[in-house]
Amino acid sequence: MLKYFLLVTLFCLYEAEGDDTNVFEKLSELNEKWLQAHSMPEAATLLKLPPYVDQIRGPDSSVSVSKIPLLKNETYPTPEGSIKSCKDVFYLKSDWAREMLDSNGKLSSGILRGGLIWPGHFEECNSVYAPDDNNGHGGFHGKYCITSWTLEISKKYSKLPLTIGICIPDTCSENRLKNDVENALDIIEQIPILKDYSLNLTLKEITCKLREKELDVGSTIYIVFVCCFVLLVVLGSAMTVKNYKRKQHVTNMAEERNAQGADRNSDLTETSAINSTRKSYDSCQDMSSLIENPELGLSSVSFQKKKEYPIMKRILLCFSAIENGQKILNTNTSEGQLRSVHGIRFLSLTWVILGHTYISSMNMIGNRIDVLKEIDSVPFQVLLQAPFAVDSFFLLGGFLLAYLFLKEADKKSGKISWLYFYIHRLWRITPAYMVVVFFYIFVFKYVGSGPFWDDNHCDDAHTSWWKYLLYINNFIPIHKMCIGWSWYLANDMQFYLISPLFLYPLWRWPRVGFSILALTLISTWTATGVLSYKYDLIPMFVGATHAKDFNAYAEKMWNSFDLIYDKPYCRIAPYIIGIILGFILNRINKRKNFMNWWQQTLGWTVAAFCSLSVVFGLYHVQMDRLTAAFYNALCRSSFSIGLAWIIFVCETGHGSFIAKILSWRALIPLSRITFCAYLVHPILIHGYYYAYRSAIHFTELFMVTNFMGFFIMSYGIAFFFSLTFESPLTNLEKLVLKNKSR
Repeated sequence: MLKYFLLVTLFCLYEAEGDDTNVFEKLSELNEKWLQAHSMPEAATLLKLPPYVDQIRGPDSSVSVSKIPLLKNETYPTPEGSIKSCKDVFYLKSDWAREMLDSNGKLSSGILRGGLIWPGHFEECNSVYAPDDNNGHGGFHGKYCITSWTLEISKKYSKLPLTIGICIPDTCSENRLKNDVENALDIIEQIPILKDYSLNLTLKEITCKLREKELDVGSTIYIVFVCCFVLLVVLGSAMTVKNYKRKQHVTNMAEERNAQGADRNSDLTETSAINSTRKSYDSCQDMSSLIENPELGLSSVSFQKKKEYPIMKRILLCFSAIENGQKILNTNTSEGQLRSVHGIRFLSLTWVILGHTYISSMNMIGNRIDVLKEIDSVPFQVLLQAPFAVDSFFLLGGFLLAYLFLKEADKKSGKISWLYFYIHRLWRITPAYMVVVFFYIFVFKYVGSGPFWDDNHCDDAHTSWWKYLLYINNFIPIHKMCIGWSWYLANDMQFYLISPLFLYPLWRWPRVGFSILALTLISTWTATGVLSYKYDLIPMFVGATHAKDFNAYAEKMWNSFDLIYDKPYCRIAPYIIGIILGFILNRINKRKNFMNWWQQTLGWTVAAFCSLSVVFGLYHVQMDRLTAAFYNALCRSSFSIGLAWIIFVCETGHGSFIAKILSWRALIPLSRITFCAYLVHPILIHGYYYAYRSAIHFTELFMVTNFMGFFIMSYGIAFFFSLTFESPLTNLEKLVLKNKSR
């Protein structure tokens, strides 16, 4: 059907440029013999059926020989049932046939502005059912398919992606449809005036969507697992409510006895009972440092002996959403806490969500040329350079780890439990991470549908989930990586695993430690620069607004991702700079306001230049191979130096209003759930965009509205995600350590 549609359309365009002869009369020359010889039996059938039998051929028309040369492939083997059902779609007397044709993607306006997404109507196609009739037609459902092409519409832009949705009978195979299209293009090449047009259109892929999807074993197991966790949270919360009522009852009894003039000893007894009850609620508390610093794997925990519930009740209390919610929302801070970290972590994730909001929508935007012109401005460099936000997390991870490690090493004379150092980190990060990994691999494909939805989402990753568990997924090629944003977690864990090689020498032999850090920095700069120069890699998203060949640009960008962007030996520089910052602040030992005005001015000038130059410095800059290599090698270190200065001045009393903003109490709860928000926000964004039924028209208002929605919902989902998976498991760890300390 599709190849006949293309052929007829182009043939009509050809005839329209000639004489005034009726197009239908010319079309009658395409006789049955020619159609059958060129593997188009459905088109031959079409000419026999109403209304074409009267309008095209006429009741007395005779068969003539086509003037168009025969194609080489004159045979096309397909199952007999498939041929029958594919021909059925042309029986236009039926309502279902008209619905199928109506649901096909159609030419739209704005092609020269990048309007090359014509998805048609997904639901209308899937709702079609053709019953059997007396003529042997029908007996099938509609099947929605997406055809992906590359198109050259002008000399300025080449190989633009074109997407067309079509509706076919569900008995027609994807291979048959693809062969139909290829034959249609071959036919076009036989017509001299249309031959040049065929060179501008290339078929890439045809994907047909499933009408119904059934849960597999892995998805079922995952759902049962999550339900068990939710049940534990409900039971733990119910127990908390019950205990609160019991405490309130004891309090009321104490007040009643006091009113009746009970003796002092009785009052003390009741007060002691109240305090004992209150302490029992705290059996899983006092882990704020673990929640506030998700990058850490080191913390000192002290316990006090007190009356507690039996072990099973204490385990259930660790799942209490009420208790965990109070701890997450608590805005109290202790003396010596690094308060500016909360604001930086929150703002960094905000930047990440902003970047993903724009980037994830690119495949669904129907005015891509407008987008390229819109983002070609200085303010939009903040969006294009959003990947630097991840370097903020690397810097914070190295800084917090080094700062707390050095304090712990000083306190314990270097006697660190390295086994617990690793076990705590794995227990702190892995469970919540795996919940997201398994959801995205096994369940995500079932939560939506549509023209852009991938019904086979992550099926290839069903046997490679262990790579995510072992934190080596950043070595998976980008086109095979199911969970694209998880590369950061793999890098962060790899940095943590080798961190003792930096931390212990830095504490025991500072000069040796700094030598190792300096050697690592030089090594990562060299490796990144060499790889960039050798493979001619471009900085991520740089030059997108001026790309001519989008396929070539996309290939170079993804090569940059695979070779340097997600590789630990190219991304460790911000982590090293964070470790150096942690050492400096540890040695300063809470000194405040020791810099004069010119030292502060010099520091701010250097920091601003380092950070802002890499964010805004590439606007309309033509980069040669050597310049790109230099930029790729040093840009992330430069950005991290500027951010390290902000943390330094805020924690030493020189931050002024910036320190007040970053230390704002309202940001503390949001900072505590930033880790969970990072895990869940791409799933929300992908689910929203992939479920779209039509092309997106890009406007600033539309994207800002989407960003605000993603931002609020990501933190809302992260809060409940933390209550269900993150906080309970952290509480269980504390409970185990508490029992061992006795």
